[in-house]
This record gives sequence, C-alpha cells and structure tokens, in this order.
Amino acid sequence: MNGRSARVGRWLVLVLTAGIGGCSATPNAEQRATPRDAKAQPCAQQVAQLQAWTEILLDEQADPSVVRLTSLRLVQVAGASLLLRHDEVSLELGASELSLNAAPTSYDQLFAQGGQPGLVAQLSRSAQQARALAGSDPTLTLLADERAPWRAVTTAGKLAALAGFAKLRFVFRGVSRLAPPGPSWLAEQARSLPPYDPQGPAPKLGEPAPQGRQLFDACPDSAARARKLEAIRESSNRGAEFAHLQAEFLRECACGEDPEAVRQALWLLWNRDDPNQPYASVVVSLGAALQRDSWMERVAPDSPWADAHKLVLEHARSNERFTF
Repeated sequence: MNGRSARVGRWLVLVLTAGIGGCSATPNAEQRATPRDAKAQPCAQQVAQLQAWTEILLDEQADPSVVRLTSLRLVQVAGASLLLRHDEVSLELGASELSLNAAPTSYDQLFAQGGQPGLVAQLSRSAQQARALAGSDPTLTLLADERAPWRAVTTAGKLAALAGFAKLRFVFRGVSRLAPPGPSWLAEQARSLPPYDPQGPAPKLGEPAPQGRQLFDACPDSAARARKLEAIRESSNRGAEFAHLQAEFLRECACGEDPEAVRQALWLLWNRDDPNQPYASVVVSLGAALQRDSWMERVAPDSPWADAHKLVLEHARSNERFTF
C-alpha cells in the first residue's frame, strides 16, 4: 500500500523542523553538540566526508519528495537505473492480491476475469489523465512483491496495454553505496517523539520542533542559517540545495554538531529508512499484438516474481516491446 507510515511520519516531523537551528544566537556549554570522535578528524575532513556522502545520496535519489512507500518486499537488483518518477500511475502486486488506488482485488477474482473489466476502465481513466498532464504516452509503474506469482505480472501487463499505457516501469529494491548513519543524539531523541498524525497539518520547514533540541541549535548565528533556508524555500531544486547547505552549516559551526546527526537528518528526510530504498527501475515498451511473447511461456504461472524477474531483466536489455 502507498502512504507514509507513522514511524516515517514521526521522523519527517523532526527532520523538516530541524536544520534551522535554535532560537538563541549563542549556545551554552550544556547544549553544545560534540562530534562522535572530534579528535580523530579535522573539521575540514569531516565536512568533505559529509559532502561526498551527500553527493552519493543525491545521485541515488535526487529529490526527497520522490518517495513511494510500499509494504511490499521488493526484489533487489543491481545495475538498474535508480531514477524513479513519482508522478506515474502505480499498481501494486502483493502475494495474494493486486492493489490500484488502495483498492485491492484478489488474484482469484482477477484470474477469473471478474475483476478485469473494472480494472481496465480504472487504468484507462488514469492513462488518459496521465497523457493529458504529461503530453506524452503514459507509463504504468508496477511494484511487485517478491512472492507475487508470474501470472499476476503478465496479467497486469496485459491490462496496462489494454488500458492504453505505452510503457511499464518495473520497480525494484536497488543496491545503495551508502551505509546507514551511525548512532547520534538525533536518532535517540526521535524515539521519544509522538507518532505523526497523517490527518493533521503538514509540518513546515522552520516551525519549532515538537520537543527536544534541533539540529545545529548549539551553533551560533541561527538567523543566518534561517535566511539561507528561506532563500531556497521556493526553489525547484530545493531538496538538493537543502542537502548541500548542511555541509556548509557544519563548516560554519566549526563542526560543533555531530556529522552523524546531520547524516541521520538527511537519511530520514530522504526516507532511506524504508527497507526498499533506494528504488531501482527498468522501463519496457508494451506491444499491442494479441500473441504473448514466447519467452514468457518459459516461466511457470505460479513462479514467484523473485525468480521470474530475472528473465524480464534479460529481455528488457534487448529494447524489444513486451507483449503480455
């Protein structure tokens, strides 16, 4: 199912409201943050390492708004594109049911044809809307659990073609080059935050934190940090600019903040505690022929997607149209 979990939402409240710095311009001795091992590395080296880490984070996922949470366990693949469009229509294939717009259809109903006309109609409307908005042939994003049967995947591909989708994006769990951040006060503090209410008002960058201290609140000149953050508020590249500012803030603070806490903030804002992140994807074109591609018959209908996906990746490299 797509949506934000209470745990992730709790992190977002913290992270979106952190980063401005506290209200006071000068820290006191009790508030001052201590880096994990300040004696081990000069500040310039800590800043350079944070910058390099941030560049990899942005390379794997450029925008923190590109988030498609799912309870499915996606198949992990290496070498696929890590770019994922967040504005595409998505279809989820679980172990026993298909879900479109959070409305489930059991595979028993789907395979018995009973649920297909309604699904095609819904997908057709979505395809028409996507085409009108993008001005180009629409793509259907397919998120399949590793336990989903191959028959469900081929049926979804057939329905997508009937509904007018020109392409199908298979989404996988990618292989990251980043290790999760180490322990920090930010991770400890977040455990005590109240659950995020998805029905409540969305948190805004710059609002006071719900409780506890904020990132960089032990550093001087919080007003200057607030001005820099305000300057990027309307930027189309806000996410990357926000991420880059964190290393700048660390340098200006003479590394008086723990770099691991900064990494933790970016890690959570980019939703990287989602076990499926970073997402990887492969896009294939859909054919309109009535005869299914012969290679698809080599996979047993009940074969799990964890096995069947390998053949899909093999044929996706040929750039030939897929006919389900």
